[in-house]
Parts: sequence; structure tokens; C-alpha cells
Amino acid sequence: MLNSKKIGAYISEQRKNKNLTQAELAEKLNITHQAISKWEKGSSLPDIAILVELAEIFEVTVDEILKGESNQVIQKENKKDITETTDMINNSIKEVNEKNGVDEIIESVKKMEKNFGEGLGEGFAVGFGDEIMKSAKDIKKSFEGIDSRRTVIQSRFKEEKSKFKEEKSKFKEEKSKFKEEKARFKEQKEMMKKNIKEKFNKINSINSDQLVTIAPYLDRESTEKGIDIVTDGMDIKNIISLAPFLGKDKIDSMVDNAMNKEELDLDILMGLCPFISRDKIDELVDIALENEVNIEMISGIAPFVSREKMGYIVDKAMESDKIDFELLASIAPFIKRAKMDEIINKMMENEIDIEVLSTLAPFIKRKTLDNIIDKCINKEEMDVELLTMLCPFISKEKVDELVDNILDHESIEEILSGLAPFISADKCEEIFYELLDEEDRNYEVISTLAPFLRKEVIIEAINIELKSGKNDGELLAILGPFIG
Repeated sequence: MLNSKKIGAYISEQRKNKNLTQAELAEKLNITHQAISKWEKGSSLPDIAILVELAEIFEVTVDEILKGESNQVIQKENKKDITETTDMINNSIKEVNEKNGVDEIIESVKKMEKNFGEGLGEGFAVGFGDEIMKSAKDIKKSFEGIDSRRTVIQSRFKEEKSKFKEEKSKFKEEKSKFKEEKARFKEQKEMMKKNIKEKFNKINSINSDQLVTIAPYLDRESTEKGIDIVTDGMDIKNIISLAPFLGKDKIDSMVDNAMNKEELDLDILMGLCPFISRDKIDELVDIALENEVNIEMISGIAPFVSREKMGYIVDKAMESDKIDFELLASIAPFIKRAKMDEIINKMMENEIDIEVLSTLAPFIKRKTLDNIIDKCINKEEMDVELLTMLCPFISKEKVDELVDNILDHESIEEILSGLAPFISADKCEEIFYELLDEEDRNYEVISTLAPFLRKEVIIEAINIELKSGKNDGELLAILGPFIG
């Protein structure tokens, strides 16, 4: 088996004998100096192709590199065996010289070859060294072919890199041209807006459709002035089209005038909401609610109406049984928490969708959420994932109660890692002491609870452990960092 540390030390020694730095050796081998460093540290070994080049540079054999020592050392260790082998070979040659018959000579030669092989050991029979050198040369030749292909690949890479640079340069030029065109377009647009404004300020009348067409090129002051010279009046459709270019006060007054002429519907209300004042929205909502409550209207206008008005809308919807938990979840951020609790308490008479409840949780008071869990959730079949989602919003007392039902869960270690920050200190200590009393301690759970235990509890547990003579090393290793 190869000893990478020994090989690394040998490579380092031979490199220094040749007065080469790691960088210089790396350049000769066409590799990085980090690779040389890894060899010499023993963390990796050279590829077989590099071994041949390395041997030539160091003027040693590949065998010497792989053994991590020079053959001179090996020869000293085997000097006695070689001497004995030499004597055996000489005796065999002498025996051959004394034979006259061909068969006798051949037999003696075979005996000599056998003695030679046995004397040098397996793997060193006649001609073996030559075969190694031949194989090494063949390997070197094959890797010369690889070097040639690598040169071709490098050349192609350089070509592609050069093409990429050209394309990048072209892109920069196009980008620069685009910026220039954009600047010219902006300048022309400003000039056109200026010309339109100048011409517009000279006119005395305009119809509503014409004003809608040129409004994007006018400032707010000019657009509002245009409203005053419209000859055919403004309907809601045109008001909505002009709304992005007018102030809220102007739109509010225009809506007041127009609403006397047209009936308010959902599309009109949704179109106006982003542009009119909240007071005006609330006023229009009252008009809309005189008709049947529309569920689409509730979720669509929620971000724009006041929280008080939103509560009123929800009450109206509940009167006609047109609200469910899914809709409530979509509008919850826009309802007062007190109103939310009131709505939830009314809806608890029906079955509650637990997944939707986790969405509503951030908008419900802790006490209300605790009551929902008591009335609507089977604690024996409590879904662990749901519990994890609800924990940040329910009281610690309720978390403790729910945790008691999952202590025997097969994935308790993973579960507690998410729940531990929300469990009360007393419950953490209770679970901790129960675990200490168990013969087969669950160290993963203990490790999870440890950061949330009081310092005095940890010290007491360690003292009890030491006095009992158990000296549980794993337990002490877990608790030790928390007593400093």
C-alpha cells in the first residue's frame, strides 16, 4: 500500500536537492504549485503520467518515488541477499560451461534462470526491469498525445475567449448606443410635452375624450385646468382614465358630480379606489352596500377602506352568510384585532379549517387563539407541523399543554428543536428531569433543551450526576458549555 506521507516527504527532498521551488517545479510539470504542496503534505498523489516526468526531473525511478526512498537504501537492506544470489548465478554459469550436450546446457540455463528469479524475489525475474521501463515509456508517449490534445483544446479555448471578448465589446457598444438613444428619446419627449402644454394652455375648450388622450403629456395643474374647460361633461369611465394624472381632491369632487348621473357598480368602485381619498371610498362603499354584498368587492377594496368600514362590511357579509375562513384570511390584515376576535368567535360554531387558522393566527389575540384550540382541535391527533406554525402566536401555557401530547412522537428531537423557544422554562425543566431519570437517555432532546434551561438547573443536574457516581461523559459534554 502506498504511503502518501512518505512519498510526499521524498518529493520534497528531491525537489530541494534540485534547488527548485514549488512554483518552479509546477511550471516544469505544467500544473499549479498548490498541487505540489498537496503532494508534499501527503494529502494527494501525482497522476501516473506526471510520475514519469517527475522521475526524469529528479533523475530517479518511478519505483523510487512510489516507495518514498532511493534504491540505494533498498540495496543496502538487501545487500546480503544480492551477494548470495550472485554466487548462485556464477555457479550456474560455471555449470553451463562444463556441460557439453545441448539438452544438458538448456537444462542448466533453465536452472540458472530459476535461481536468478528466486534469488531476486517475485517481480524481479530476468527482463522485468526492462519491461517496466518500456511500460513507462509507452505511458509517457500516450500522455504526450494527451498533451497534444490539451494544447489543441487550450488553443480553441483561447479562440472562444477572444470571441467572447469581441461580443462583450460589441454589447458594450450597443448598450452605449441604447443609452444615447434613450437620452435623445427622453429629451424629445420633454420637448413634445412642453409644446403640447404651451398649445394646450392657449385653448378655451376641449371634449373629455380629447383630454384623456393628451393627459399623459400634461402636468397635474394643466390636466386639472382642462377638466374645467371640458364641454361635454365627465363620466365615471373618463374620470377613471384621468385619475392617475389628478389630485385626490379633484377626483373626489368629480366623483360627487358624476355619481348623480350613473349607478355605482363593483368595476367602477375598484377602478376609483387607488386614486380617491379614504373618506370618499368609505362613502362609496356605503352606496355599494345598499345593494347586495359582493364577495369580490370585499377582498378587492380591503386595502383601501378604513379598518372601521372594513369591520362594517364584514358584519354585513356575515349577516348574509357570505364570508368564510378563506375570505377572512385574505382580508385579515385590514381588520382591527378586536373585530377579528369577534368574527372568529361567531364562526367557531362551524368547523374551522386548521390550515387557514395558521394564516389567521398573526391577527388573532392569544386568548382567542387558545380558546379556538381548546374547542376545535383534537389534541390527541394534533398535527406537529401545525403546532410549530401556531406556537409563536399562542400562550406558553397552551404550548406546554400541547407539547405534553407529542412527547412520545417518533420525531420528538426534530419537533422540539422548533418548539423549544416557545415552551415555558418550567416545562423545559420538567422534560429535562424526566429525561435524566430514564435509563436510556435521549441526548438529542437534552441537547435541544439545554440552551433554554436556567443556569442553576444545569449546575444542579451536573452535581447530582457527579455525586451519583455515574459520570455520564456525554451528558456532561452537553451541559458543560452552559455553566460558564
